[in-house]
Amino acid sequence: MSLRFVPFSVKMRAAGLVRNPIQCWSLSVPQWIPAPVKVKVNMAAVDRTVDVLSRFVASWVAQSRIARREYAVREASERWTREAWTPAWSKVMELEDEKAKILSRIRFEAWCSMSEANWSRVARNMTAAVRDVGILARDVLKPVYAERDRRAAVASAKVVQTAQVWKEVVRPVQRRTNRFSTGSDSE
Repeated sequence: MSLRFVPFSVKMRAAGLVRNPIQCWSLSVPQWIPAPVKVKVNMAAVDRTVDVLSRFVASWVAQSRIARREYAVREASERWTREAWTPAWSKVMELEDEKAKILSRIRFEAWCSMSEANWSRVARNMTAAVRDVGILARDVLKPVYAERDRRAAVASAKVVQTAQVWKEVVRPVQRRTNRFSTGSDSE
């Protein structure tokens, strides 16, 4: 058979060349390049490498799981600590002091607004329940009696003021007398 009927690509492959994988129509890029050298792979070396890498990955995964578990435990501990210290003990004590002040003020207001009979009964019970009446009288009874007296004075002043207002309202209107009076208020 004649060489002229053999395709060009077959001739090039027989010469050890292959098509350039870069698809380009430029004249500066060769269309055919030398075929890459085929290397015989040593499968024993590949197996050893795969074994080493698989052992490394297995140990890394185990260490990673342990580290994640330790991180989760540490994070749970820190979260518990944050929750246990929120609010801080100093704030807790301040809140308890504030609560005690509010309750004391509510109790004081209740004693000041009681009827006289109820307040006398409560004061007698408190006096009977304590050993040192002096402290009770100074710290509790005296301020309550002073506030009750002040409120009574304010209430009596309001009664007097209301009576004066009603006296002014009820008093007959004084008429102006002049000789041109028509008897009506509009002038």
